[in-house]
Amino acid sequence: QYNLYFGVVGDIVRNLEKNKVCKKAFLLPFSIDTDIYKNTIDYKSKGIDVFAVFNTRTDIYPHRENIQDMIRRIPNINVFIKKVQHEEYINKINNSKLCITSNNKFHSLSIKYYEITSCGSMLLADEPEDLNELGFVDGKHLVIYKDLDDLKEKIKFYLSNPQILKTIANQGMDFVRENHNNSIRVQQMT
Repeated sequence: QYNLYFGVVGDIVRNLEKNKVCKKAFLLPFSIDTDIYKNTIDYKSKGIDVFAVFNTRTDIYPHRENIQDMIRRIPNINVFIKKVQHEEYINKINNSKLCITSNNKFHSLSIKYYEITSCGSMLLADEPEDLNELGFVDGKHLVIYKDLDDLKEKIKFYLSNPQILKTIANQGMDFVRENHNNSIRVQQMT
């Protein structure tokens, strides 16, 4: 039995205490290095309308293939769907107006919520379990979609309303960079 456990996902933290795996468990969410995950491209220069940010392991991420199929069929938008390595990944986020991700079958918040918003791109995502607890606000820091139809409508809406998209992207960037950076996590842990 451990004395302390720090976990990035609320469900795991709650179950560790409930099952007496440790004496005390703390939620210590993901954080980002703001020197790496930063906005480097002005909105007007962004060449990708929609970046689908995920792999498609259907055993863990059941909705991602359907999302990719759907966004490929939306006419008149520039979509990027391809596996990329770390530096290219950051570049693609920065070059994208909005990024889409989908949760795993456990509905836990992934590090992509932090990476994408910290780079100044708007995030469209399904709702993870810890969203509110971590201070994220739907429509202010990111946008939550309910299903494929809702996602499609929100993609069209935000691409047609760039000022609203930019406002949410900027608010999300400021929120994550101020509240979920590595320095904040070190302070919280200590």
